[in-house]
Parts: sequence; structure tokens; C-alpha cells
Amino acid sequence: MSPCQSAARRAESSDPIKLTLHDWTGQLITTNLMGEVLKKAGYKVEYVQADYLAQFAGLETGDLHVAMEMWETTGRDAMDAATATGKVENIGPTGMKAKEEWWFPEYMKEKCPGLPNWEA
Repeated sequence: MSPCQSAARRAESSDPIKLTLHDWTGQLITTNLMGEVLKKAGYKVEYVQADYLAQFAGLETGDLHVAMEMWETTGRDAMDAATATGKVENIGPTGMKAKEEWWFPEYMKEKCPGLPNWEA
């Protein structure tokens, strides 16, 4: 028996695990990686397109099961509220380091004097 066959027999449920999909590449990659890991462990996986902030309500109700990425600057309050209910658990960081920043092409300096000052 192969390790994958053995893992498939140990799956705790035949119900699909619902992973959220959002609209940025990094999240799609980490979610698909997790999906593949779960499949190899014998679980069924369902990918569900979900609104970023509304996903927390879906996690609370159990309509969604796993969200692979959350940005501190845009989702921390919603995540904290969801975990405060006791129905959602933060199982920790992915290990990736996000870099949030603003940028503009050099030609914009002429079109918008004062850049890079954001008030310009």
C-alpha cells in the first residue's frame, strides 16, 4: 500500500474541506498548495470564491473551513472579531513575509509634482 493510499484511509471525514479563494496570486498559490496537501492526506477539497472580509462570517458559520492568508492592514479587525466568537481559530503564520508598499513609474514625477509625498 502506498503512503497516499494509507493516508486516504485515515481521513477523518469524507466531507469536503472548503478553502477560500481570493483575488490575488499569493493567496491562490498558498490555497492550492494547502489543497494538494489535504488531498494527499486523503481529504476531499472544495475551493470557494469568497469575498475577503465576508469570509470571516463564512468561517464562523462553518460554511467555509480554511482561509490561507489574511493581511494585517486590511483584515486584522475582522479576524480578531471572528476569533473572539470562539468559532474561528487562528492557527498561525504561513511563514511568508509580505511587503506592502506604494510605487509609481518615474514619468509620474513630471505629471504629479511633489511625488513621492502621498499628499501630492
